[in-house]
Amino acid sequence: MTLRWKQFHQQYEALSLRERILVSASILIAIVVLWYILLFSPMYASHSDTQTQFAKLQTSIKTLQQQQQTLQQRQQQDPLRELKERIAQLNKHITDTDERLKDKLHGLIPPQQMAKVLESVLQQHHELTLIKLQSLPATPLITRAAASDKTEAKTPVQGKSSEVYRHGLQLEFEGSYLATLAYLKALQTLPWEFYWDEVRLDVEKYPRAKVTITVHTLSLTEGWIGV
Repeated sequence: MTLRWKQFHQQYEALSLRERILVSASILIAIVVLWYILLFSPMYASHSDTQTQFAKLQTSIKTLQQQQQTLQQRQQQDPLRELKERIAQLNKHITDTDERLKDKLHGLIPPQQMAKVLESVLQQHHELTLIKLQSLPATPLITRAAASDKTEAKTPVQGKSSEVYRHGLQLEFEGSYLATLAYLKALQTLPWEFYWDEVRLDVEKYPRAKVTITVHTLSLTEGWIGV
């Protein structure tokens, strides 16, 4: 192995500066592609499936709420015991579904801590320099239709269920390729979970590169991330 490395080093030293840059860039691209195939792609697919489950749970809750509203209106017109029992069952179903939704959110990093944690891990990698840390606007995981909003405005729901919000964060830093790879691996070992949206790498001046990472987490509150 040492002999092969010496041969490679001799061949590398014999190259011109431009050829060295091309070889280094090729190695970098191979590392990034390998990291994407082995780590990022499977993790992103798993996170997408989880968010689909969140969306299905919220859709189920909203359907149950609509049934509850209909039954409440009928109860006001003709209060029957059967309708009261049905409403109580729907309330329990909504509560149970809300609890399942909260269980799904357990383990995700809180929005208020995500910026601090990512920056703290970055500071442990001294070859990397932070350029910008920016929070993105919080948005609902499910966007309600305008017609649905009008209906809800006319008939308020008692015991309204939890809303799931998406909190995004964009981190931009500069450093070497190996230090960047080490930082990405360190983020994957954190005790909290979050979702990867994008990892962009721009080589402006070899051997340093500018890296932009976009991630997000989910929570039941709309508050901004503390950046």
